[in-house]
Parts: sequence; C-alpha cells; structure tokens
Amino acid sequence: MLTDYKIKKSIDDGSNKNIVTSFYEGTLELKLVAQSVGTTLVQKQVYERTQHLKQVEYTFNANLTNATIRIELNKELAKDTTRTPINEQK
Repeated sequence: MLTDYKIKKSIDDGSNKNIVTSFYEGTLELKLVAQSVGTTLVQKQVYERTQHLKQVEYTFNANLTNATIRIELNKELAKDTTRTPINEQK
C-alpha cells in the first residue's frame, strides 16, 4: 500500500510551529481525465486516498522553513516499513 500525509493546520506562535498532520493510505487507480477543458479524455494513473490512518501534532522550531518541515514529515513516512510513500513524499 502507498501512504502520504497532508498538513491540516499550521500555527506559528513566533517561537514554535505546531503542525497538525493527517496520514493516509491509498492506491494508484487508472482514471479517465481531461488534460484541459474541452479536450478528449485520456487514461491516467491517479493516487486515491482510501483510508485515514492517524492524525498527529508536531512541534517544530519556528525558524525552520516549510521545505525543511516537509523533509521531516517525509522521514516520518519512511519509518513505516509496511507501506511505501508516494513519490512526491519520498
């Protein structure tokens, strides 16, 4: 199974960033999608969340950038050896 996260809420109080994050499990599905308005439909592989796994609140130093926080969350995904993170969050 594939897994991913979504940042639900971010609160910066000046010294800390409190990040509420939901973790999900999902699968790749073949879907018919339009590449732009008015074009024909093409078959494309799309990630679909199928199950909410957990919601966790993390506290980070307020000086960390959003990119650094995402790197830390990617590490959290990698800890679960029974699932594979989606490509965008590896």
